[in-house]
Amino acid sequence: AYEHTLALEASFHEQGRYFRFWGNHDDAWSHEDLVEEHLAPHFGSNALKVLEGLRFRVVDGTEELGHVFFIHGQQGERLATRFAWFSRFVVRYFWRPFQRLTGFALNTPAKSWELRQKLNIAMSTWAARQDKLIPGAGHTHYPVFESKTHAAQVEEALREEEQRGVRDPKKIALLQAELEWILTQERRTGDGGPSAPPKPCYFNIGCCCFNDGDVTGIEITEGEIRLVRWPDNEGRPRPKILARSNLAEDFKQLRPPPSPALR
Repeated sequence: AYEHTLALEASFHEQGRYFRFWGNHDDAWSHEDLVEEHLAPHFGSNALKVLEGLRFRVVDGTEELGHVFFIHGQQGERLATRFAWFSRFVVRYFWRPFQRLTGFALNTPAKSWELRQKLNIAMSTWAARQDKLIPGAGHTHYPVFESKTHAAQVEEALREEEQRGVRDPKKIALLQAELEWILTQERRTGDGGPSAPPKPCYFNIGCCCFNDGDVTGIEITEGEIRLVRWPDNEGRPRPKILARSNLAEDFKQLRPPPSPALR
């Protein structure tokens, strides 16, 4: 159904610049025979291997700084992993027909503030225990940068804007409104919860298509890790940098907590 999109992806694949991951919505691609049957014809002569995760080394010259670990992000959800066979069966033959008839929907991480916060906090907590490892994920449709919650990011942006010599009242008002909405949602769902760890150890790409058509993603380039949005402020197909940090500096802060003394 999306041959044009697959053709664009194939151009990256032919250049050796493409890695595809499977998640809970397309775990058919975890089976090599299905990849060969349905995807391979669109990706040319180079064999396509769909991954569950990818871990790669980050180096500065000869010094190894650490590892970046990419996954879709459903890992850890029981229904999406351990009991995926059961949830697939129920959704396909019972839940989907029921939804079509009634229009009824349950909360998912894409729509539930509480669920996606719990998942992001769980990811951040796990990442904080690792040694120089930065995970990048999606799944929750909720951008996270350096393990900072959405509220923390907006508060920081608001402080920076208020400290400028020439302040933009309209921008400040929009940030204040966004922060109030976030805090209201947290109070309504009881999801103030534990704060994300202070280490800059977890990043979430956000969403491939928000309601207004925007796309967010994580870029690693020129020694930086960035949270970006397409299109830019002028509506052009170029990334707008929302947040950025020096990757080497982030890795310096990633130390595993000391092991408890044995008695």
